[in-house]
Amino acid sequence: MTKPVSRSGYIGPPRKDRDGRTGRRIRWFDSTGKRASEVVYGDAQAAQRRLDLRLREAEEERVGLRIRPAAAQPVLEAVALRADAEALPLTQRPRQRARTLTIIDQHWAALTSVPVDRITTADVRAGVARMRAAGRTAASCNRAVSALSVVLQAALEWKMIPANPCRGVRLTEGRKAPRYLSLEEAPRVLAAADGRWRVYFGLALYGGLRLSEASALRWRDIDLVSRRITVRRSRDGADPKSGHHRVLPLHPELAELLGAPGPADHLVVPGSPRRGRREIDPTRDQVVAPRKALLRALRAAGVERHLSYHDLRHTFATLLVVRGADVRTVQELMGHSTLVMTMRYVHAAGDLDEAVRRLDFKGASGELPDS
Repeated sequence: MTKPVSRSGYIGPPRKDRDGRTGRRIRWFDSTGKRASEVVYGDAQAAQRRLDLRLREAEEERVGLRIRPAAAQPVLEAVALRADAEALPLTQRPRQRARTLTIIDQHWAALTSVPVDRITTADVRAGVARMRAAGRTAASCNRAVSALSVVLQAALEWKMIPANPCRGVRLTEGRKAPRYLSLEEAPRVLAAADGRWRVYFGLALYGGLRLSEASALRWRDIDLVSRRITVRRSRDGADPKSGHHRVLPLHPELAELLGAPGPADHLVVPGSPRRGRREIDPTRDQVVAPRKALLRALRAAGVERHLSYHDLRHTFATLLVVRGADVRTVQELMGHSTLVMTMRYVHAAGDLDEAVRRLDFKGASGELPDS
């Protein structure tokens, strides 16, 4: 049952604020029966005129002579800050959340001051067109749309917007063949690496470990007797892609590269010292950026291509395929959740047209061999 609409309202006693102004609070019921109030500065006649106006507006809205204006929705910037505090921590890690806000600030600056309910799909497509005109790749544009979509999805759940305008806005990305080192280049790059980076790069080249896996590897995960490495994730012990840990054979050259084992709970390769600390914590998981160290090693080895740490992992998979390893075996060693992710290394390992041309069922005699 709706509350009755007051036709007289109420004017409170005069009160002074911090600035010395005298104001009176007026109270009434709006068209929906909810209590409403407002402070009116001035004399009693001004408060009465304001109250009469509010009562007349409430009566007109109640009988349908006036349409109640919709409440203004917050702008995108405010929604992004609220999402960072409430919604994003449920699905993203702190670094991902910071990256999401950075992308919105850099690529969607034209929309940050626009109310979220006024952002349309056309606005999103126009932003993508601007990024493409500025030379951004399709993958970069898709990441920008995904960051905006995460924030607008939170606004949708909070019933600020009727639909997510980012839905369906996605560019087609051309799948690139993985980059990798050759059999001759890999040992040269590994020999040119300095310090702990040699162990990092060896874990990728001889074991296919991701950077997060290599930085979280502890001595208890390495069995030098049975020659096995147990690859876990830093937080819950599971592989980040497949959802469970995997066991890899320990390559003899990698075992020699690791050297003498340390305490079981210590990291195999301790991370960089934290800001304000002089010593490296051997038990703390810290992912570091090896880009500059890998670039130095590539230059010293005479490799003119620009590769990333993940390309060393690609090298491990591609050279396995070149050496004749089964695709299912490569999938298990790499920790891929689907075989589709592994098949790209098969395509990169050789020329498919050349493989078909070499196919010979008849043999030298011109007859098909017996089954």
